[in-house]
Amino acid sequence: GERRHPCDEPGCQYSASEAGTLKRHRTTHCGERQYVCDEPGCSYSTSTAGHITRHKGKHRGKRKDACDKPDPGDFGGLD
Repeated sequence: GERRHPCDEPGCQYSASEAGTLKRHRTTHCGERQYVCDEPGCSYSTSTAGHITRHKGKHRGKRKDACDKPDPGDFGGLD
């Protein structure tokens, strides 16, 4: 669909087709990472519930490199 909701953060070129999606995206700029992985020895945290759910799946044996690489959905590590 048409992306009619551009992010107003300087330098960010993200735009969303829905206002709610843009609101969720904006949390990537504030540095707040309210979702924290509870796996012992893992320091991963993120600002979105979906990303922590996907990340925790990595600990269940879906991937061997669970914590040594940034999650591709983490917007360059900002979220």
